[in-house]
Amino acid sequence: MTKKEVLDGSIQKWWEIVWRDSVDEGPDNCPLCEKYHNEWKDGCCDGCPIREDTGKQFCRLTPYKVFEDARCPEDQLKAARAMLRYLKNLRKKLYGGEV
Repeated sequence: MTKKEVLDGSIQKWWEIVWRDSVDEGPDNCPLCEKYHNEWKDGCCDGCPIREDTGKQFCRLTPYKVFEDARCPEDQLKAARAMLRYLKNLRKKLYGGEV
């Protein structure tokens, strides 16, 4: 799969969380993590468009940390929406067009 296709898969994951009450399983159900995450090697997240955008591993500096730390469903949904928006904006920044 191309980087764009993998990013689209992660957008779909967050869309499902926001609109279909799906569940986040961290790297276990994230297409980007499935392709780029390997915490047992140096260079974890190398090639991931999120890391390339933020310069950080593990989705730091994205709404994901707020999502993880949310204490109530309303805050978690707000953070999930922010993560979805972030990924859509990243896709637009990298590939242009609408999502």
